[in-house]
Amino acid sequence: MIEYNIHYTKDKNGKRIARQQYYAADGTKKYIQAKTATALKQKLEEKFKNRPLVKFNPNQYTIDDAEILFKGHLIYKRGLGKTSQSCIEDYDSFYKNHIKPFFENKDLRMLQSEDVAAFVYLIILKILLPILQTKKTIQI
Repeated sequence: MIEYNIHYTKDKNGKRIARQQYYAADGTKKYIQAKTATALKQKLEEKFKNRPLVKFNPNQYTIDDAEILFKGHLIYKRGLGKTSQSCIEDYDSFYKNHIKPFFENKDLRMLQSEDVAAFVYLIILKILLPILQTKKTIQI
């Protein structure tokens, strides 16, 4: 659900138009405009319908924003009977112990593939290090 903050201004011919400011992934200001507020709302809905994270202010997207959306999705799937409560608890635990500490101060819109690769590498190290530190042989 988009929260609208529509402002009215005049175009170059002096006619009143509705405008909505939003911020692109790189943090730059952008505008969408239309002749009426209803038309503008339709444009906004169409532009952002496939984007779950839309902000109309310059603050960065944090990992907590994404976690709130994902938890909402999991609760929705739980209501449909598609996931169990223990699965939701597992996701919550993984988020608190691994994802949040790694991505805490990063703007998620600016993540690069190298950041995700570093996270995966860290998780693999956390799994393999205890195994490698024991002197047991591993059968593959």
